Amino acid sequence: MNPSLVGSDLCVPCGLCCDGSLFERANLRAGEQSFTAGLGLKVLNASSEKPGFHLPCPLFKGCCSIYEQPRPHICGAFKCKLLLACENNRFELSDGLEIIKKVRAMQAELSSLLPTSVDGISSRQEIKRQMQALAQASQEERRTHLSFLVLAAKYEMLLRKHFLLQFSKKNLPNNLPEMDG
Repeated sequence: MNPSLVGSDLCVPCGLCCDGSLFERANLRAGEQSFTAGLGLKVLNASSEKPGFHLPCPLFKGCCSIYEQPRPHICGAFKCKLLLACENNRFELSDGLEIIKKVRAMQAELSSLLPTSVDGISSRQEIKRQMQALAQASQEERRTHLSFLVLAAKYEMLLRKHFLLQFSKKNLPNNLPEMDG
């Protein structure tokens, strides 16, 4: 299958790398700061060696609102494990789309189970924050939120299995999004 077709067919309906589900920030290439700011994105560390922007991307509105337009390099260059597997024919596109549906369903369920109210879709960082808070909570409170804790662990495992690349720092290109924690 044509990798560029797989990319657009899988990435446009997915957007997990854009909506804060996988990462808190994306790195920019040197010289992209002004262009990125011109798109309305708040550039972080603009004068440093690692400029970037916060995720979720404000230009992501259920899907990328500038997908067919010029955008920062990382927006078209990043490839998650699922995309790579589909491009290499280890997964059919339909299987990849089913995995994305499963992640979105888990996110919706997690949102309804969050111990404290949070606006919008549950970011991975917020889920981790809630899990850490519950780790410090009483045994009774942890029991009360057991469904959340179990689902959050399954969600994290699903993201690691199908989306998050594992690589050493020496093989990490500078233009890939960074994850906190």
